[in-house]
Parts: sequence; structure tokens; C-alpha cells
Amino acid sequence: MDRKSNMLIAAAVFAVMLILCPFCLQTCPGTAAAESTVPENGEAVKPDVEVFGQVTDESGKPVPATIRILNENWTEVAGLRTNNSGRFSVVVPRSEKLSVSADSLASDPAHYIQFKGGYLAQKYFKMTKTVSCAGNSIEFNFRLPAIAALKLDAYSPEGELLQMGALEERVSPSWYGPVYGAFPIGDMDVPVPQRASIGQLRNAMIPGASYAGGKPYFAIPPNERVFLIMLWTVPGIGTIPLYADNGGEGYLLDEYKVQTVNLVYEFARTEYRRAREKWGSLTGQGYVFSSAVLDALASGEASLLKAGTQGDEKKKAAYAYDVLSYSIGAKETMVMEISGTGIAGRYGTLTVKVEDEAGQPVTGATVAYEQNELDFILGYGGGLNKGGTDPSYKAGLEIGFNYLYDMGELSWENISVSKSTNNFFVYNLMLERMLDQGWGVIAQMPCVGEDWVPRWAADLDFENYKKQVAEFVKAAVANVRGNVEYINIIVEPSLTVNGENRHTIISAVSDHQTALNTQDMIDLTKIMFDAARDAAPDIKLGYSVCPSFHCFQLNGTEFTCPPSPYTLLKTMLDNGVRPDYIGIELQHGVIEVPIDLCTVRDIIQAYHDLAGLPVILTEMFSYPTRVEDYGSEDPMTGIFWHDGMTEETQAEWNTSMYRIAMSLPYVQGVQMMHSIPDNPSWATDPYKIISIGTELLTMNYTPKKAYAAMKELFESWKSGGSLVTDCNGEASFSGLGGQYTISVSTEDGLVQDFSVAFDSAGSKAELRLDRGKAVRDINDLIETAKADLLLFWKTGRDLDYPTLRTALNGIGATLADGDLQKAKADVGALLDDIEIKIDGLPDDWKGVKPLAAFISGGVAAAVPGTDLKKVYGVSDGEFLYLMVEVHDPPISYDEGCGLEFYQIFPQFLFDIYNENREKYNIRLYLPFGGQAHIFNASSTVVATVYDVAYGECLELKVPLSLLYKNPPTKLSVFAFIMGSVNGREISIKGFTSEKDVILP
Repeated sequence: MDRKSNMLIAAAVFAVMLILCPFCLQTCPGTAAAESTVPENGEAVKPDVEVFGQVTDESGKPVPATIRILNENWTEVAGLRTNNSGRFSVVVPRSEKLSVSADSLASDPAHYIQFKGGYLAQKYFKMTKTVSCAGNSIEFNFRLPAIAALKLDAYSPEGELLQMGALEERVSPSWYGPVYGAFPIGDMDVPVPQRASIGQLRNAMIPGASYAGGKPYFAIPPNERVFLIMLWTVPGIGTIPLYADNGGEGYLLDEYKVQTVNLVYEFARTEYRRAREKWGSLTGQGYVFSSAVLDALASGEASLLKAGTQGDEKKKAAYAYDVLSYSIGAKETMVMEISGTGIAGRYGTLTVKVEDEAGQPVTGATVAYEQNELDFILGYGGGLNKGGTDPSYKAGLEIGFNYLYDMGELSWENISVSKSTNNFFVYNLMLERMLDQGWGVIAQMPCVGEDWVPRWAADLDFENYKKQVAEFVKAAVANVRGNVEYINIIVEPSLTVNGENRHTIISAVSDHQTALNTQDMIDLTKIMFDAARDAAPDIKLGYSVCPSFHCFQLNGTEFTCPPSPYTLLKTMLDNGVRPDYIGIELQHGVIEVPIDLCTVRDIIQAYHDLAGLPVILTEMFSYPTRVEDYGSEDPMTGIFWHDGMTEETQAEWNTSMYRIAMSLPYVQGVQMMHSIPDNPSWATDPYKIISIGTELLTMNYTPKKAYAAMKELFESWKSGGSLVTDCNGEASFSGLGGQYTISVSTEDGLVQDFSVAFDSAGSKAELRLDRGKAVRDINDLIETAKADLLLFWKTGRDLDYPTLRTALNGIGATLADGDLQKAKADVGALLDDIEIKIDGLPDDWKGVKPLAAFISGGVAAAVPGTDLKKVYGVSDGEFLYLMVEVHDPPISYDEGCGLEFYQIFPQFLFDIYNENREKYNIRLYLPFGGQAHIFNASSTVVATVYDVAYGECLELKVPLSLLYKNPPTKLSVFAFIMGSVNGREISIKGFTSEKDVILP
């Protein structure tokens, strides 16, 4: 993610350079030398590389041109003109890479096409070449191809005819960079870029006039059919890439010819046709759509007819906007309607067969079933490093999410501290904590790029680099085997060297620190997959790509000219690379520009069709709510989907993405990314700002609309109910694959619970009843109840012990009579009556002697709910129960007390010691229902528990197995409360010494 952000920012900064005013270099000196630079220490850095060459047209005739030279840091080191022979020469400071671009000279009228009104358009394409520096001189020769001009009359939704400056702001927004391109017709049957643009967005100007007032046009190759993609705003839909393809025929022009198009009308023609084609394709597959779809298509057709009859171009564009809203809206509605059908198609008949101990079918047994978990990745959050420590993760579990993404924590750089030395301790600690909380984990293993290569490996030659990568991959995969089911072996493969398109040629040396060429990437990918499969053939290995409308995917830039992820994947597959699944990153509306829901589905389908493999959406960003919740829109002003950055839109986007994914039978899950916390104070740079508002809780941990919407959606997919077995002992129900709890009750009083995993819809489970085990299970519950009663009697807890003991004896008699159903129900009810409920109320602690009592006052800060009154602690040998009362209830989260570096105040803390003085620290955060973090003696979080509640009192329940391997014979507690005052952490009130917890 860090590497991607750097590329995005660099490309965005460079966006303006792609369409710079052609007159901007008229004042550049035509000399053959660049000035030396003088650092602060006064020692001059001498230029030491000569760059020379010639610029001609395709017939070999010299072309006066401007030459611009950049070093590898995207810094211009020289700008000059060619002489009358088209030649140039200049000496520049040495750099690892140099990029030289040639653009036809603005001051020569012979090299212009004239538009109406005196506007001049350059007759040649701009050409760029990048090489690695070698030797003392480098020759760059350019043959500039001639253009044809597609002049753009582009009207805004408000009816303004956009000149170059205003249009550039729309198609090349500051964060996203240039989202536009001209492509060969028929080259993109799938809605993802397959190669870079073969056109250039240019500016026709009147000499001496302002750049912003120029006329935008696309320079396109003559005698080739092309279509356009451009970022555009459609009312009611959002700011999304639109297509214009001239009725599917493309735009075809002779050399130097000019065609003017009403851009919005061209968008409308294409999008309406695509909507009709989508409707025809889907109805041909048997889908039936609602009247809303038909009405939208009819309205779009009517508006298109009206647009076509308009003589006024502004009115034509106004009707065209209606066409776009109807057409794209119809496509989105169609996709969501067929998603319902697709989800229903994933359900199958799940059958339970009940047999007695002799293996005979049991007729008339009651089978109660409840699905606990879906066999579908419901991914949540952004990494293990903070996974579980922020209250939002409790929200995720409550909603029903079941997986976390480790976000590169298993990277080579993190783990490999020296050659052949791997330290998995921290990663394994995080992984164990997540597994204890009930999360599954998807790992990723980046080994390419400056963010992921260890320092000791930076200077390895490529052969040794591959060897060391293979050793690391094998060790890392073996380390997580048994705990991780999915690993993204290849993540956002980076290719920026030896790339080439029509106008940009990069011939740099392959470098694993920054980027690889195609063959090197193929070789490395094979090695990584082979090493991983050798270590753990049972782990599923993924190839994860970002197929979106990156600026550097649509337009080759000086140092970035890779093949599209789609094309690269095809090359990988053709060369024998075979993942177990394809990971797709759809980060639209946050890292990427928004897209419509129909395009979302088409992209997923395209990658599946290409590879023939299952798909996981390995990164899908939750839509942000920055405008509604925080009044913040930057850095994406004017970029939106549907109603913009609101909670309602977030809920719609998130649930729509999961519905689309679940509707496609080959999709195995979605990993939804978001910021944690929602609005951190440290988010100042653009890459951090974009994720503000993507959380499902506000900064103050109030659930947003998406919280309820996602929870309702996930629950709607789970099955539950009750059936009776037939004469074959079978009961069948409709459900999705996943984990189920099955409770079987027979007519003779036997009751037994089973945990069943259905691998997929349509599977069967055979359940063998075991009366002896059922009796033992109930006896275990009875023994637990007896132990609890003994403990609570010892603590002095206020319970009706004679009545409870009588009830226990009665349960034993019921069990002896063979009525297991009644015995199980009765002991369950009794346990429910006597257990300490974690509900924030002190009622269950009546009669229990406190560990310590405090008089009112003596607090070090005026923070409500922190004036300690009493502290209680008991343990039944399995759990530790703690309760805190205060003189000033209720205990509540004080927003004014501070949120600093993920530390939320006030904090209730307990130091816990066993008989061997092994120490753990329990730290409680109050927001969102409360949670407790458990730290070891090294101040490392080893577990997070959610059996916490606060209100009239604070209550906590911790499994002792999280603290100590063996049941302790002694537990001591030291309790205190911390706060933050003026940014300084202080102790508000607490114990003066340790107190012993009451044990059985």
C-alpha cells in the first residue's frame, strides 16, 4: 500500500506535465549545457552525462522541438530547443535513470493544425524515452508521428462549455491524476485497461493566450479506429470513467484532420447502447427485470432521441446527461436484481441423517439447526498490527465479519532480519491473538519493491535475490501452516522497466528494489509459488492485482509504463504461473475513482473468465462518510458516488459490493478495508486523509448506518429452523456452506448437540447419537453448577442456596430417569440463574466481600465515573471475574479525556499475578460496549477480550487460559484508573497494594 501511494502521488504530480501548455518552453535557452548545482557545503556537483540526439518526423525531416530531461526523482535537469537540423546536445548531472521527451516546437506555425477561431494544435505526438545511465554520453533520437485531432466540446451538468483548464480539473483531479485515454477499438472487450492510451490529451491555443482558455482535443493516430475513456460526473450516479465509441465503430480520421464531437452526447450514445446490450444479454440468459429497469431504459431512449434532434449543442448535452443517468442507473439496477438471483442460486439442500448407536436411522427426531458462520470470507479491517486492539474490531465481530487481512505483516523486510535468519515472534504473537478472538487470517507476502526488500538484500544480484526469496517464502509459509488458509503470494506486481507503448519507451535495468521487467517477474513468481507449495501444499495461494483506472495504467509516464494488470496476468498464465485464486483489489471511491456497480461485476467476471480460477476481493475499501460525519472532502473535492460521502451511501456501497460478490458462485469472499480509528488526528497527508470516514463506527464509536446494514445482510444469508426426521432418519433444509450447530432431540428424551461444517451447499452430514456422551455432557454441566455454587457460597454471594441445591438434586434425578431433554434444559436454566452476568449492573455481586473499599474523593482529575468505591474479584478456576463500583456512577466514556495514539481514556487497569509472580496487565477501553487488552510483562498485547460491560459498575470476564498455562493456585490483583489531562497520562485513583482474588 505504501508503494502504491507513492506511485499515485508521483503520477498525480506529473499529471499536469502530460498536457502542459505547448508554449511553456518558448523562453528556454537553446544552449547546449545545463548549469551546475551548488549544495549548501559550497562544493559544486559537476554535470557528467552528455545527452544528445535528433528529432525528425516519420519521413526523416527535422522537426524543431522542445527537449525536456528529468532525473529519476522526476526533477527537471534540463530544458532546451533543437537547432534548425532538429539536433540537440546538453550535459546534465548523472542519475540512475534519465528521461528525455521531445515535443514539437510551439513557435513554428508549420507544425500546427488550425482550429476555428485561430486556435493552434500541434501536428505531432510527444515522444518520451527513458534509459539507465551508462557511459558518459547517451543518444536519444526521436521520430515524431503525425496526429489527427478529435476536438472536444465538453459541457458541464450546469451547461458550461469547458475550456482546457476546467476540463483538466475534471479528468485529472489532483489526487487521482489523469483518468482518460484513447484506445484502439476492440482492444478492451472487458472494462479494465489492457494497455496504455495511444492518444494524448492536448491543448489548442491562440498564441499569447492563457493555457486555461485553450480548446481541449485528443491527438489520436491517423487511420486507426479509437474510443475514449474519461472521468466524468453524471448527476445521480457519481464521478466515474465513461466510454465514447461512436456507436461501436470508433473514431477514424485521416492525418491532420479535425473532428469536433459533443463529448457528453458521445458518452450518452455509448452508455445507452451498452445498457441495452447488457439488458439483451441478461434477458437472453433468462433473467427477468422489474419495471424500474424497463422504465429507465425507455426514458433513456426518449432522451437520446431528443438529444439527437437538437441543433443547439448545449441543449443536446443537457438531454445527454439525462440519458447517462437513466442508462447507468438501469445497469446498476439490473446488476443488483440479478445479484439476488445469484445469491439464491448459491443455496442448496443440506441434509442431516440421524442414526442411533447401532447405526439405524432415527425417525421422528427433532433437528434444530442454526448457522453460526458462512463458508465465505467476510473480511474486515486493515491488518494484524492493530487488529483487535481498537473497539472497531469488536464491532466487526458483532456484525459477523470473520477474517482479517495481515496487510503485509508477513513481508520479507519485516521478518528477515539478516540473511537466512527469520524472526516470526511478533507476527506469530499477533496471529495467535487474532485466532483466539475467532478471526481467520489472510496473509500476504510481498518480496518486491523498496518497501519490502530487507536492507541486507538490497544489493544482491537477481539470481541470489531469487534464491533468498525462495528460502524466505518456504520458511514463512511453513511457519503459518495450520493457522492460515490463504496467502497472497503476489501482491500488486510492479513492472516499470523495459515498458513500451506508442509514445513512451522505457529501457531501464530490472531492479528488485523498485520494479522488474516482465520476464524477471515471471521467473520470480514461479519461484515463489513453487517454494510456497513445497512448504504447504494445503494452503491456497493467490495472485492479487489492482485492475482499476490508475493514471499510470491509462497513460504511460516518464518512468512508469507497465502493462496493465489484466495483460500481465494473461502473460503470467500463458507462461505457466498457476495460482489457486485471483485476488482483485477494488478500492473505488477511496484510493481509486468511483465506478458504477455494473462495471464492478464486469471486472470480477472478466478476471475469472481470463484465469478460470476462483476470485477473492482481497481489498475493497469501505466507502467514506467524511462529508456527513466530519465536514471534510479533501483531497477528493467533486469526486463522489451516488449521494457522496454520507452514511447512507457508505451502507449502499458496502452492502452492494458484498451482494455482488456473493451472487457470483466462483467468488470466495471479500476483504473490506477501512481506517482505524475513523478520523485519527495524525491523518494529514492525502494518502491517510482518503481513508477518513471509511470505518463503520464514528470517531466516537457510534455505529453508523452501515453497521446495521451489514449486520442485517450477513444474518439474512444464514439459515436456521427446526425439522423432524423422516423414515430414513433424514431432515433436509436450504442453506449455504458453513458452520452449523445441530441439536437433535429424540422421542425417548435423548438430546445431543453437534457442530457440523457443510463444505458447500448440497452436502450431507451423518450424526450418530451417543447416549453415554449425552449423559456425560449433562453431568459436566451439573458439576459446573455445583462448583459455582460452592464458590459463590464461599464468597458470601447473596443466593438462595438451599433452593438451588434442591433444584440440582432434582436435575440429577431427572437425568437418572433418562429424560435428558428436561435435565439439559433445567441445568441450563439453573446455570443462567447463578452465573455472573457481564451487564454493567452490580446485582450479581450482592453479598460478595470486596477486595478493597475506598472513601469518596481523592481522585487526581475531575473525570466522571472514576471515583473508586469498591473492587471485587473471584475466579471459578476457568474464568477470572472482576467488578468495579464507583461513587459517581455511571461509568462512561468521556470523549473529552482524550484519544491519543490509540489510547482511549479513562482506562481501568488491573495487574494480575499468580503464585509464581508471572504478571499480566489487563487494560480496559470503554467505548463501544467495552473491551479489555491483556499485556504480558513485556508490555505486548497477547489477547483482547470482549466480555466487558460498563454502566452502574464495570464488569469483566477473562478466560484464565489466556493468562496462565496451568490453573493458578493464587491470584493477586492491583487495580487503578488512568486518565489523560492536557495530553499527560496520570493515575487518577487506585489500590495501594495487591489484593488476593477469591478462588474455589
